[in-house]
This record gives sequence, structure tokens and C-alpha cells, in this order.
Amino acid sequence: MVFSSEKIEPQTDSSILTAYISLYCSSIQGVEGNANDKIELRWPPTTQPSIKVTSPNGGEKWQLGSTHSILWAPYNYNLDVNPSGDVVAYLEKLVNGNFVSLGKVVKCGRASIHWDGDLDNCNSGTYPAPGDYYIRVVNNQTGQWDRSDRPFTLIAKDYLKVDLKVNNSDNTITIPADGATYNVSWTSNAETCMLYNGTLPWQNSNYRINNLPPSGTRSIKIEPHTDSSILTAYISLYCSSIQGVEGNANDKIEVRWTPKELGLKSARMQVASASSALGLGVGDTKMQLDAISSALKKLMKDIKELLGG
Repeated sequence: MVFSSEKIEPQTDSSILTAYISLYCSSIQGVEGNANDKIELRWPPTTQPSIKVTSPNGGEKWQLGSTHSILWAPYNYNLDVNPSGDVVAYLEKLVNGNFVSLGKVVKCGRASIHWDGDLDNCNSGTYPAPGDYYIRVVNNQTGQWDRSDRPFTLIAKDYLKVDLKVNNSDNTITIPADGATYNVSWTSNAETCMLYNGTLPWQNSNYRINNLPPSGTRSIKIEPHTDSSILTAYISLYCSSIQGVEGNANDKIEVRWTPKELGLKSARMQVASASSALGLGVGDTKMQLDAISSALKKLMKDIKELLGG
């Protein structure tokens, strides 16, 4: 083992704060080959990094209840430059020439500050009133802080809307046991939409259809159901906007399958009812028997379809 003392010079380029001391060893006698090892070096910043709000920094329109990202610069998690764990954001309002803090913006379990409008507590569902606001960010370790240059606007939670219909209805639809084809239509004041067919497995290419216009129609096939333990699903539409008002909205319609067992039971009840109503007996006329035969043939056809035949 050889010991060597080497001086590490001060770093003059503030954009480069890491480097490595590396050792490469090789052999050509005996076993030919090489090996290496390295140790990372880090220079601390010569001055505490500043911080500046980049979003929202003025003019943005954010719908309450939708997720938005609060951003700042400089940022480098690996170099410990304003990492999200050190930065706290506050919502402020300008009142009579003074900035008033309304509460702390909560991250709600996310690594960086993604915000839907809750203050101080996650998922409270209590949002500030629509209006003009500012965001102030503070690095709790360095004391550096900044505020939005100009106000941004919080928009009411339900400003963006979606209306989804299946066969021109908003109501729950009941699907025959063998499936069926339906017309799906929608309208929205958002910019783009995604349609989810929850009756299909997620691996199916038609499970999610992206980049749909804010209004339109399309035909979808709802397949026969094979899992008798799951008899409900949803056709869902998610629409979003990033221009104008940033936010999203969604709507869904419940789908219920008719179990084949229930369809068969219903058919049997129809047979019994028809037999009773027509009064099978020795004294029936030919006309009665023809009517009975026709009714039974129709019912047998329905039963065969219900059984998948």
C-alpha cells in the first residue's frame, strides 16, 4: 500500500461543484487486466444560492381543485441547491398595499410542490376564494426567499366542465350479457380529452384513447363479461387545459352487465308465464297449439342466445 498526499484546489467555476479522485490499476504480468475505484468530491457553494419563483410568476390562471406545479430556480436536488425538502411556499394576497399570508401551500405527499389549492392541510377541500394572488417561496435552510413578480389568478373549482353521454343518456346503462355497441358523445370547454373504456382490460389498445377534441362522438364496443364477480365498470372522460385556464375536469357513466344466470332465470319465468296464460290442455285447438309452438320457439331462441350459443 502506498500513501500519497495531494492538494485539492479551490473551485473557481461555480457551475461545477463536483469532481472525482480516481485510481486506475492494470497488470500485464500474470493476470492481464485492470481495475479502478473513485471517490466523489463536492465543493460547497461559495455563497448561498438565491431563489426565484418561476411559476406562477404572473398572469397564470389556475383552476382550484386541479394539480399545478410551483417552480423555482436555481434548483438541483443532487447538489443540494434549493431542494424541495428545504423550500416552503406560501399563498399571499396584496391588501391595501401590504402582502398578507393566507397559509402554507401543502405538498400532500409529493416530492416537489404540486398544489391543488389546499392550504395548511392536505385534502381539506377548502380552497381560497377565486381571485388574484402571489406565491412566496422560502428556503428554510438558507433564509433566501422570493415572491411572484405579478399576481396570478385562482379560478373557481368547476370552471372547466365535461358532459359525457352514452346513447344520449347520463344514466347508468345495463349491458346485455353478450355485450353491445354504444354511441359515446361528449362536450367540454377544456382543450383536449382522454376516453377510458373501463369495461376493457388496461392492456387493450382501446382501453384509453388519447388526444380527443373537446367535443365529439365515437362508437365503442362493450364486450361480454367473463368475470361474474365484477358486474360494474365505468366509461370515463378526462379533459384538461394548459392554455388560458390551467386545470382539468372529468365525468363518468356507470356500466352494469346482465349476468347470464339472471337472463336464463328470466327466460324460464317467461316460459312458465306463457304456458299458464295460454292454458296448455287436452282440449286445445290447433290454433292454440300453433300459438304455443311459436311462442316456445322464440323463447328457446332467446335462451340459446343467453347461453352464448
